[in-house]
Amino acid sequence: RFSDKEVFIDGGAYTGDTILNFMHHVDGEYEKIYAFEPDPETFSDLVRNFSNHPNVIPIDKGLFSERTTLKFSDAGGRASVFSEAGEISVPVTSIDEVLDGDRVSFIKMNIEGAEIEALKGARLSIEKWQPKLAISVYHRPSDLWKIPKLIQSIDASYRIHLRQQDGGLIESVCFGLARE
Repeated sequence: RFSDKEVFIDGGAYTGDTILNFMHHVDGEYEKIYAFEPDPETFSDLVRNFSNHPNVIPIDKGLFSERTTLKFSDAGGRASVFSEAGEISVPVTSIDEVLDGDRVSFIKMNIEGAEIEALKGARLSIEKWQPKLAISVYHRPSDLWKIPKLIQSIDASYRIHLRQQDGGLIESVCFGLARE
């Protein structure tokens, strides 16, 4: 369930398809959206798509546990992943650094295998605000159990649900909701 005071973080915003879906579900009523997209060409499209939405804040970085630069292997779609063998350098930052204590109510991550490190970089925000979580768990086989385990190590009150967003292994998502 969403309120009209949602602060949504879209990790891996692409051109904003998930943001549009979110806006639809909240009937356009939300407080703020942080949209992280490190690919320069895609980021330009994201900025253009939301230029008339002052509460959508595009950030041209990926999410990780700290501010640094990572190598990325851009295989053009679902096979893309952060890797030392990557041919592209991508700036990354953490949710905790960007928010600096400010509120977040919903975090979505589909960030090509960097989800575990990005969750570590959101630890303080998750502990403080207990946001709803939608975290991709299909980029690495071990994500299927490591991501739920990490979420519960940050806050043991989280109820975890795994859902298939299509008919195969691709698009498996871990949903987390803190108990009230």
